[in-house]
Amino acid sequence: MARGGESERQNGAQKKKSSVAPVRMITPDVVDLPHEMDGNTKVFRLVAEPVKRRVVPWKTLEVWGYNGSCPGPTIQVTQGTGFA
Repeated sequence: MARGGESERQNGAQKKKSSVAPVRMITPDVVDLPHEMDGNTKVFRLVAEPVKRRVVPWKTLEVWGYNGSCPGPTIQVTQGTGFA
């Protein structure tokens, strides 16, 4: 049994499917994070780690980034599809 109206929310979300095509996020100079499929679910591997980021030609900072970059890669998903 679903908790607190969860079933009603899920049914409502399924009824509200839009006929508008998904819009791809464009992030200049940032790569898309690759994914693997596990059935109908996108699985992303995101690793937080220290990276060096040049902010101006004479200054490099040590910052936290993801998968070796700062900012981290772009995660492309569509609302209503499964991802993990």
